[in-house]
Amino acid sequence: MTTSLRIVSAARRRAMKISAPTRTAPRAVLYLRMSMDRTGEGAGLKRQEQACRALALARGWVVVDVVDDTISATTSRLADRPGWKRVVQMIETGRADLIVAWHLDRVTRSMKDLELLIDLALERDIGLATATGDIDLTTDAGRMVARILAAVSWGETERKSERQVLANDVRLAAGKPQWIRRPFGYEMDGTLREGKQRPFSRHITTCLRARR
Repeated sequence: MTTSLRIVSAARRRAMKISAPTRTAPRAVLYLRMSMDRTGEGAGLKRQEQACRALALARGWVVVDVVDDTISATTSRLADRPGWKRVVQMIETGRADLIVAWHLDRVTRSMKDLELLIDLALERDIGLATATGDIDLTTDAGRMVARILAAVSWGETERKSERQVLANDVRLAAGKPQWIRRPFGYEMDGTLREGKQRPFSRHITTCLRARR
């Protein structure tokens, strides 16, 4: 099926929905994502869920499931995320009518993955609502907005990467550690950590030196 045929089909289904009486409230699946949970408390996911639930309540949607992924959108493909696979399965089996996320970049920052999302929207006539503004991927205007937002998000990702590389070069030139997380047995400045971890660190260092 070509893209043009999918667009026509989606438009026809929307017209049928408008003309037909609404019997039940739309069923929404909430999709939450964060790149990293530093504290292990899932606070970022909870805030996203609260915002998405508030939107669903205001629109009269029934939340049928909440799915989350703790994974980077820049290092993983959309189709490879366990949580997103579950969302797609719900859409394909007719258990949900729309996807609700906090922002489009919670779903994808990749232009390639966005096109897959657009194909899903056209084939299944599903909506994508976000707490920061709705995006109708079954209309040309909605797809244009989504592509602009994805391009901006990807540009921000590239700029962030360049800043991180520059910061690492500066730390390296100053003789400072490049890590952003404290390694086992050491402080952030590279000195040995006092306490229970220090003997283990020394033992590991001794063993490694003995193998040379």
